[in-house]
Amino acid sequence: MEIPLAILADYANVADGGKLNIMGIFDRIWASTFPATHAQLYVVMKLVAEPAEYDTEKAVEIKLLNADGDEKLSLKTQMKIPRAEGGRPVEIPQILRLHNLKFEAEGDYVFVVLVNDDPKARIPITAARKEEEGG
Repeated sequence: MEIPLAILADYANVADGGKLNIMGIFDRIWASTFPATHAQLYVVMKLVAEPAEYDTEKAVEIKLLNADGDEKLSLKTQMKIPRAEGGRPVEIPQILRLHNLKFEAEGDYVFVVLVNDDPKARIPITAARKEEEGG
């Protein structure tokens, strides 16, 4: 299994026919103070599995790590790979909505996506201090 698309967005959905809609792609959040809570973000991925993987089970895990590699969040699920028509690779859109995600300090973070404990994608995000306007 490969993950050719992995991003953060303000919103995403899958429309009829499997069309993936993504709005507001970003890699930085702004906060005036830390710790900071980001109200909502979407982790958007497209997973691609080969025909040899049809009907197999995959363990998918998403970890949020800080710049020191400390784990701040871990979400795990099991996924059964469906079949595609004509023996083609199957594309599986995945959307994870996260609410009230807390960033302890400003700096660099990364979401790491693992499939069967093998890192397949990295989604970097920076939490930055927003300077106050005016004076």
